[in-house]
Amino acid sequence: MAETLQPIKAILSDIDGTLLNKNRVLSPLTVEAIKKVRNLYNIPFILISARMPKAITHLATQLEITDPIIAYNGGLIFHNSEKKEVVQNLTISTDVAYDVYSFLKDTDVHISLFREDEWFVETEDYWAKREINNTRVTPEFAPVEKTLEKWARHGFGVHKIMCMGDAHVVGELEHFMRREHVGNANAYRSKDTYLEITPMGTNKALAMHKVLDALGVDAANAAAFGDNYNDVEMLREVGYGVAMGNSPEKVKKAANVVALHHKEDGLAHELIRLFNL
Repeated sequence: MAETLQPIKAILSDIDGTLLNKNRVLSPLTVEAIKKVRNLYNIPFILISARMPKAITHLATQLEITDPIIAYNGGLIFHNSEKKEVVQNLTISTDVAYDVYSFLKDTDVHISLFREDEWFVETEDYWAKREINNTRVTPEFAPVEKTLEKWARHGFGVHKIMCMGDAHVVGELEHFMRREHVGNANAYRSKDTYLEITPMGTNKALAMHKVLDALGVDAANAAAFGDNYNDVEMLREVGYGVAMGNSPEKVKKAANVVALHHKEDGLAHELIRLFNL
């Protein structure tokens, strides 16, 4: 293992823009590097993402990893086993989701609703097709009001609301959420045209600490890979933070090292260098 500040005893990785290549799949080099690290060093490799569980578990299967999975940026943490025992389950109330719907119902902004492994959209529009292509998951189709009524009736909360469309309207929704629901949900602008709404208390760094504590690993002995603003705290709080070459400058400044672009298998090359593979 190459010299680092502390011995690495666990690795966490974001998925989109980090783990996957330009075709949004795992490259053969990435699969080989991760398997080698796990086999040679017996180090947990933890996938951490805003994605829903089944958009993550198929990647874990390809990588042959059984470590805990952090979905919805920490809204849902579960053991990657047959029973999928839940470690953390945070949700947004359906009342908040109704407010989001009411704000957007007279606009063309797309709304996706997520709960556990359920993903509901109203139609297979441009935005739904993009997400289907990105995640390899197909949604169910139903009116937003009907979905929320069903979940409210069963006492279910919402793990994530994704709103995609005109940047100006998305920006207005972001301001609305900060004004009306600052204590009820997090609103994160992953792109100008994307607003991801997640439960209070969801934060990659907090989720990371919860999982590392359960594994008995100090954050100083962990490495983390990420590429976007929601990775910044995680990269700062581990012993070895790696920002991808495609990251914004703020993310790069939060890391110990900047890897190659994700389209150039930056994660794999950094693992090869770091562990002398």
